Amino acid sequence: MKGKSIWQVQKEYNDSWTWKTLLDLRCKVRNNICKVIRNGRKTNMWQDQWSTIGILSDTVTVRSIHNARFPDNMTERLKKYPVLASLEVPELNSQKEDSTMWKSINGSLVEFSSKAAWKLLSQQNTSVNWNKVVWYTQCNPRMAFILWMAIKGRLQTQDKNFRLISLNNTRYMCA
Repeated sequence: MKGKSIWQVQKEYNDSWTWKTLLDLRCKVRNNICKVIRNGRKTNMWQDQWSTIGILSDTVTVRSIHNARFPDNMTERLKKYPVLASLEVPELNSQKEDSTMWKSINGSLVEFSSKAAWKLLSQQNTSVNWNKVVWYTQCNPRMAFILWMAIKGRLQTQDKNFRLISLNNTRYMCA
């Protein structure tokens, strides 16, 4: 990541599938990760969600900050970015560390855990009526996987292979 925030990293062509999948999950979890500022050392003011406004970089872009060159006069800043007027300035406490919180489904803030994140992500998938047939406690994982692929219509059966071969042969005959 080379000193960048996870929110700033771009997907690269040669990245692993796992890394690309994690980067794709950012949009699903970003609004649920909140920071509670205590001493301010582990919170990024622009990239982390710590205020009621939301993520500041979504409201005020880096380019607009650079272009504004923030004049010393506060009224000029507030004219240009009125949303900053409603920003609550946190009180810093050097004795306590910043913490990462998770906004649960009902909107309350709880201590971040991967279990809470998984609950949010897994609830987006609908339950199917055949899951107990495929994934039961005594199942053979290999056979369960093959059955799951068959139900999804993703097995490379002979009829699919034959259709693929005939399509390829037709292309060669036409050329």
